[in-house]
Amino acid sequence: MIVADALLVLAAAVLAILGAAGVLSEWLHYRRAGAAPPPFPGTPPSVSILKPCKGEDPDLFENLSSWARLEGGGAPVEVLIGVADPGDPAVEVARRVAREHPGRVRLVIAGPAADPAVNPKVHNLVALEREATGEVLVVADSNVRAPPDALERLLRPLADPGVSATFSLFRSPVGPDAPPATRLQSAIFSTVVLPAIAGAYRCFGTANLLGKAMLVRRSALRELGGWASYARVLVEDACLGLDLRRRGHRIALTDGLVEVRLGRMTLHQLWDHEMRWMVLHRVRVPLVPVGMALWNPWLLAIAAAVASGAGLARAPAALGLSALFTGAIKLVPFLRHGGRPSGAWLLPLVEALMLALAVGVWLQREVHWRGQRFLLARGSRIAGVRPVGGPGRMMGGMKMKAERT
Repeated sequence: MIVADALLVLAAAVLAILGAAGVLSEWLHYRRAGAAPPPFPGTPPSVSILKPCKGEDPDLFENLSSWARLEGGGAPVEVLIGVADPGDPAVEVARRVAREHPGRVRLVIAGPAADPAVNPKVHNLVALEREATGEVLVVADSNVRAPPDALERLLRPLADPGVSATFSLFRSPVGPDAPPATRLQSAIFSTVVLPAIAGAYRCFGTANLLGKAMLVRRSALRELGGWASYARVLVEDACLGLDLRRRGHRIALTDGLVEVRLGRMTLHQLWDHEMRWMVLHRVRVPLVPVGMALWNPWLLAIAAAVASGAGLARAPAALGLSALFTGAIKLVPFLRHGGRPSGAWLLPLVEALMLALAVGVWLQREVHWRGQRFLLARGSRIAGVRPVGGPGRMMGGMKMKAERT
């Protein structure tokens, strides 16, 4: 019993240290996020901002407009908005943005992919890459809104010629009237994603690309065969980052944050979204979901209850320890990034959801995304695809045109 108690105390200490390291790293990395970034030394490279779209995401017009307003420190900037289907509702929104920013914004109609087992986002990016003229390519999802200094912060690390790619992390503050699932998603971004990635970057120098808002030198992307090389994988951003590092390129995490605009989510949509990412982790690095399960205060609480000879008699103390870990450590980034003290009850639910996902992912073989089911092979390669709701095939040739305004 003494050994079991000692192991539980040691596990609690390790959890606390790791959690505190992540939160401290996140604070150190973003403590100057409100200050103006230093100017780019010399002449910054020309920029093409690529915005792949499908459907009308929440606040799409404002999201796209925020990128159209960005300046690159004097270098030419263009914004290319890509849509596969000319009947997509995002097309009219993109045309509105182009009318308000003549000469800077263009709409690119990619047409349907000839191969159904192609990542639809990458299919869009291939078409956008062909039309782009910039020396660097910025890719940002359609539900991402950029602060005024987003482009300057993405460009600044390129002053070091060894850096070939940069990316910004994201937060998503939501109001108290948002549905519980939306508030949970926001809390996951601030208390799980931000501390984990900033902690790995500052403590171990580990950085991989995240496609919410990332930049890559066009010459480096060309070395790897362009976006077309990633047509058959789902996590094209992480695969690109891994390939860049293998060739000796460095990746920098900027000290700025972009904002993901969340709509009204249901619990089922939240589960599908998070399970998709957990499956992608599992097929790429299986130790990630294992580590997420082990680094979870609810698992500690369960272990404490099971390890005690008194069965559930130890559970209250174990649950208290779990709540203390979550409340004392995760509350800091939660409040820093839009959370309210009255919403602190969400944090234990976040940890419970993460544990359920880390366990349930081993029973999941496919992911749901954009109305399709993708069966994945090792390395997140697409092994098969069918529409949600039943079997089917997608067919059609590929064509592309650009609208110039």
